[in-house]
Amino acid sequence: MALDRPADIASRSTFTGHVTCGAIVVDPLGRVLHVLHLASGKVLAPGGHTEPVDESLAAAALRELHEETGIPPQAVAPWPGYEAVPDWGRGSVPTLQYSGAR
Repeated sequence: MALDRPADIASRSTFTGHVTCGAIVVDPLGRVLHVLHLASGKVLAPGGHTEPVDESLAAAALRELHEETGIPPQAVAPWPGYEAVPDWGRGSVPTLQYSGAR
C-alpha cells in the first residue's frame, strides 16, 4: 500500500504510483465537470499533483480546478454531508457543487 512506503506518496517521482488530487464538480443540474487531460489524451475530472504551496489535498484540488477551468475556489462549495472527509491528516477531500458564479 502506498501509505505504508517511506517515500513521498504525492511526488511525481514515486513509482509505481503516487497520489494526485482531483475535484469532482457537480452543477445544479447534476452534470459532472470533465476536462481533456492534454498529456494523456483522456477526459478526466480536473486535478493533478500537489505543490509545496498546498496546505492540504483539498487545497491542491481547488488550485488545480482553478488552473484547469478558471473556476475560482469561492465559486464551489462542499457537497452537503462531505464538508470534512479525512484524508490521512492532510485536510479534506472535496466533492464540490458549482454555483455558476465566476
